[in-house]
Amino acid sequence: MNKVCFFGWYEDYERLSIDSLKEIYEVEIINLPKMLLKLHARFPYLLLFIFRVFFRSLLSKKLSKFDHVLISDNALYFDILSRCSANKKTMIIRNVIKNSCLLNNSDFSYFSFDESDSKKYALNYYNQFLNVPDTLLTEQSGGGGGYFLGLGKNRINEVNAIEKATKENAICSKIILIRKPLGVYEKILLRSRWCPADMQRISYVENLCNVIRADFLIEVVNPGQSGITLRALESIMFNKKLVTNNSEIINYSFYNPENIRVVDFNCNKSLLDLFESDFLSSGYKDVDERVINEYNGTFVLNKIIANS
Repeated sequence: MNKVCFFGWYEDYERLSIDSLKEIYEVEIINLPKMLLKLHARFPYLLLFIFRVFFRSLLSKKLSKFDHVLISDNALYFDILSRCSANKKTMIIRNVIKNSCLLNNSDFSYFSFDESDSKKYALNYYNQFLNVPDTLLTEQSGGGGGYFLGLGKNRINEVNAIEKATKENAICSKIILIRKPLGVYEKILLRSRWCPADMQRISYVENLCNVIRADFLIEVVNPGQSGITLRALESIMFNKKLVTNNSEIINYSFYNPENIRVVDFNCNKSLLDLFESDFLSSGYKDVDERVINEYNGTFVLNKIIANS
């Protein structure tokens, strides 16, 4: 059984998919303290110097025992793995590419979920992925109206517009718009019991419970993003309708206009058309299980490992 290391993977939803691979590979997740990521962002050369002097041999020895090491698009983990020996090195890019300097190492195989980035930088393309606990898949409650979860950056106007429109049409909605902390004081509060409500994170399982209770999901993508988000995958896995501003979603295999409505959140007419139509009140059309499986975390990650 091949030994596979996921180096620097913190998110709950990613770990659910990684854990599912343990029936296929000998899998281990190795994470550095999150504080090091913040220090690297401020003092990259100092942290690399400390790593080279004190930790390089230790980490190199640990990582070299694996047949394959996979990282996300994190600069610190890229810097470390670039200087370590490993049989196979793969970067799974989880965001729209902003720093192409991470793409310059020929020792790595690169995979991007964003089709336009894949074409622009000649990278391997992979489907966004998600694994959902079986216990949650059997629960289909609904009745909770619309649901949005996301960071406020570049989305506040759009989210406010859809929230206002749902209220005007007597449709309940649960909007969780998370604000990033500003300054040192708020960053300290973030880790305390006095954290302001608009900065509080929720666990991924709690998010899935909110998805289950919802009738439809709201997705607001940032300008320039063409890859699909977790909201889109949650919608097909839990049979929830999706309202999104991602016009590229019509090109995906699971797209059905009876399940997914593309709107312009900044256009009153677009929102008016949404609520005057029978889109939200009509039934959900089931997506073929073979199509859903294309976005299953076990399937996608196993395919990445096999093709690296």
